[in-house]
Amino acid sequence: MRIFLAVLVFIFSFQSFTKADDIRDFEIEGLSVGESLLNHISKIQIDKLKKQFIYPNKQYYVFVIEKDHLNLNTYDYLQVEIKNNDFDYIVQALSGFLDYENQIKDCHKKRKKIDNDIKESFKHLTIEKYNKKNRSDKTEKSINYITEFIFKNGDTIVTICEDWSSYMGHADSLRVGIVPKKFYDWIVNEAFK
Repeated sequence: MRIFLAVLVFIFSFQSFTKADDIRDFEIEGLSVGESLLNHISKIQIDKLKKQFIYPNKQYYVFVIEKDHLNLNTYDYLQVEIKNNDFDYIVQALSGFLDYENQIKDCHKKRKKIDNDIKESFKHLTIEKYNKKNRSDKTEKSINYITEFIFKNGDTIVTICEDWSSYMGHADSLRVGIVPKKFYDWIVNEAFK
């Protein structure tokens, strides 16, 4: 009986190790935060990408990577955040996007599936769900439907269905993002200053 209990304890303790507890274990199209973009595309290809400073504080910039620069299997395009003057191109934050042209219900279905996959893959997460008006839309008719999966250290995986108003002229989209706490704190406290 003791051997049986010991084996059972061993099996259940082993199962808990199969769930990840680190945001760097989450990948989008094979990329993860903390690694060099150079591991996936050449310097020549990177030089062809448009560096976009989307925040007033220019400490970080964005590359939008489409299928012609990287073989994307799941997402229509990626948004990769890189620290300015980092010539190793270390990924600081990362998002994958799927466009849903006026099909927000399909976006919600896909987001729900991804949310369930994240819950199954990671342990010790705090989960917050909320809706928020998109600050880019002056009419305040565009809504973001958000789920945040927050790790104990403050790192976050976020899923968002972006329901754009017709005024904005954007396709509705699903966004899955990996946002380390350091980058999140910068967005909140410094990015728009």
